Amino acid sequence: FRSMACELFRRCGRIAATSLRLTSVIGVGMAVGSVLPLFASRALRSETLAYHGAGARVQNFVHVDDVVRACVLAAGHPGSGVLIAGGADSLSMKDLAGLVVRLTPGSTSRVTASGRPDAQDDYRWIPELEPARAAVGYAPCIPLDTFLPEYIESIAHPRPIERWWE
Repeated sequence: FRSMACELFRRCGRIAATSLRLTSVIGVGMAVGSVLPLFASRALRSETLAYHGAGARVQNFVHVDDVVRACVLAAGHPGSGVLIAGGADSLSMKDLAGLVVRLTPGSTSRVTASGRPDAQDDYRWIPELEPARAAVGYAPCIPLDTFLPEYIESIAHPRPIERWWE
């Protein structure tokens, strides 16, 4: 709702706003309840990675460092409207599971259907990033296959995250 309000006021000439819509943000220390941490922790234990439905739901993954860079770029270009800050990679849940297994050292996990339906099996989140590139110069820099080994290592050998804000 807020981005819609910003866009309305921007179009009316009342404010110079740039809003970012983020795809699925990933990074070391991310919430453990989402699909990537679940798949990675199961692959480390060589457990089965089960996707729902046909595993065809496609999500776009953007690294948190790319999100920060998008915010800095957007701040320097007020009035650009609503832009998508996404990643270079859009993958189906089935393909994501396979990639995680391939990039997890020593994993013998299998990828299989869970037998449970996925109401979003037809969902395809493949964002158009060209408007953000044209408006503010944004392009994702950290591909999923480059980030995943670091992420998997962070789960295999967790280090306490410094809570500098406390």
